[in-house]
Amino acid sequence: MPAAEACAGAETVELLTPWTLLVPRELFDPAAVEALFAAHGLPLPAGMRVVQVSGDGPTLAVMAAPEEAMQELERRCGAKVRYTTPLLHPVAATEPTVWICDTGELLYIRIYRTGLQLAETVAVGTEAGRGYLLERLAERIDPKEFVLQLEDRAGNARYYRNFFKKMLCE
Repeated sequence: MPAAEACAGAETVELLTPWTLLVPRELFDPAAVEALFAAHGLPLPAGMRVVQVSGDGPTLAVMAAPEEAMQELERRCGAKVRYTTPLLHPVAATEPTVWICDTGELLYIRIYRTGLQLAETVAVGTEAGRGYLLERLAERIDPKEFVLQLEDRAGNARYYRNFFKKMLCE
């Protein structure tokens, strides 16, 4: 997302990056952030800056993006810009729910059964990647038992139809 568009009058910028994790607040250790990303299969390349964002609940988001991009955002938006992520969007899950924010390149996924069971950011970018992810998801859960809450930012709703018990688009 170009920095100028990201800042258009906003104090908070949504940072879209595959290096995004939700972490229980009480378990987060800023000194171990590189190990945390590596343990999730996301080793941090050189030149990345890590930011943490508090959510309303017991979790916080930890994200990383290229230092140059972060500096450009701060130059255009101001040094006190705040960041957020789709993984922190509120979800009303009163029944088994899969919430997906599909940005085209990235899928932000949260699964609820009796509370939050999984939060993940996955780089897909292609129809094949999205299909593969849905197949893998179906190996872990029975999609016909879940409602899909889809935030479709890229016009990809067609990939999700007939896969879940019910689909709600935001």
